Amino acid sequence: MHPIGAPRRVVFIRTDRLGETLLNLPAIAALNAALPNAELTVVVHPALQDLIAAAPGVDCVLPYDDADTPWWIRAFRFAKVLRSHRFDLAIVSNPKKELHVAVWLAGIPCRVGYGRKWGRWLLTHRIDDRKALGERHEVEYNLDLIRALGLPTTIPPWQLPHFEREQAEVFQLLERQG
Repeated sequence: MHPIGAPRRVVFIRTDRLGETLLNLPAIAALNAALPNAELTVVVHPALQDLIAAAPGVDCVLPYDDADTPWWIRAFRFAKVLRSHRFDLAIVSNPKKELHVAVWLAGIPCRVGYGRKWGRWLLTHRIDDRKALGERHEVEYNLDLIRALGLPTTIPPWQLPHFEREQAEVFQLLERQG
């Protein structure tokens, strides 16, 4: 296992649905608390960009769309994007081979994720993917990725951001509807 040192640029990757992404917010908060001087970028499905951009501790959000192109083309394209940001540390929360390949091709020196199938060898830190067993809450499995780096997983008090403008728009719409 490679030591993580003091990473300055960190990328946290979760590119699928809303529920799984929201269940990673405690891990993102713990990562931010453990590495307060690091710039934290989160990669999500494009539909979730605005929501995650408002999450505490997130400095930047990058979209990742797994469109109808072959996985290996997506991996090469994504690696190019990642390389341009010069990340020191990557946490890959969803175990997809294209994401493991991309972080490896991008030359990110420290890469943690779930060790599934052949992609496991592209990670410097890996944990077994036991989510399907349902032994613990999904949030705990996500925190294991941070623990695998030897970082504390104390979750600071946090909450979803307030969306005052959006809430006002909903109230106005409801008022117009009677």
